[in-house]
Amino acid sequence: MCCLLPVLYSTISYAEVDPAELIKNKEIGFEVTLGTQLDTRLPFTDQNGNVVTLGSLLKPGQPTLFVPMYFGCPRLCGLLINGFLQLIKELDLKQGSEYNVVTLSFDPTEDAALALKKQETVLHDVHRSDVTAKTWSFLTGKQEQIQALLAQAGFKYKFAEGEYLHASGFFVLTPEGKISQYFTGIDFSPWDVRLAMVEASNGGIGGAVDHILLYCYDFDPVRGKYTLTAFNILRFGTLFAVILFFLVAVKLSRRVARKK
Repeated sequence: MCCLLPVLYSTISYAEVDPAELIKNKEIGFEVTLGTQLDTRLPFTDQNGNVVTLGSLLKPGQPTLFVPMYFGCPRLCGLLINGFLQLIKELDLKQGSEYNVVTLSFDPTEDAALALKKQETVLHDVHRSDVTAKTWSFLTGKQEQIQALLAQAGFKYKFAEGEYLHASGFFVLTPEGKISQYFTGIDFSPWDVRLAMVEASNGGIGGAVDHILLYCYDFDPVRGKYTLTAFNILRFGTLFAVILFFLVAVKLSRRVARKK
C-alpha cells in the first residue's frame, strides 16, 4: 500500500518553485510501498573509489539503514545527518555486528573524494567505537543508477535553481534489500527504530523482549511510531493465561502424585 507522509523540504525562496505545490502533486517526498525489493545489483562508487553494489554491502541476518541525501546540501541534509547521528549515538544495537548503514548521494556530480570527506566528518562526530569506515558506507553514482534505485524506493526529489528539493528521512532494509520500514523527518525515536530493525532482521537480531514487543505493537505509518495493538495484546494475554494454567495444572498433578 502506497502512502505519502508529511515531509520536510529545503527552504528555497524561488518564485518559480513552490515546495508545497510539489508535495501536493507528489513530485517530492516519500511514496513508499513496503516490501519493495530494491535492485541490489546497480553499481555505485564508495568513498574509497571502489565500484560496489547495494547487495555487496548488505549483511546476512542484519538490517541496513539506507539514507538518501547529498553531501553538498546547504540546509536540510545537515539537519538530517545531525538527527541521524543522535539516533546512532542512542541506539543500543552495535553497528557492524547487528546492523550497518549506507548513505547515497542523489547528486550525480558528487564524487568519492567528497563522500570520503563526509564519512570522516561523521565518524569523528559519532563517538562510538562500533561505528567505523567498514560499517557505514558513503556512495556516489551516475544519474541513471541513482534515479533508478530511488524511484524503486519511492523517494522523490527535484532539482531546481542549482539545488535539490527533497524530503528528509531514511529506510530500514531487510538483509535481502527489501524495504521493511521508513522514517521521515529529522528527529528519530531510538525505540521505534530499534523495533523496526529487529522486525527487518527476520529474527536475526534482538532478544526475546523485542519479539514480544513486536507481537504487541504495530507500526503506524502516519505517526511513524509503533503503537499498542489491543487485539495482539488480547491474544498474547490469552496465550499467557493458557501457559500459566498448564504450569499450575502440572504442578498440582505432581503434588497429587506424591501424596499417593
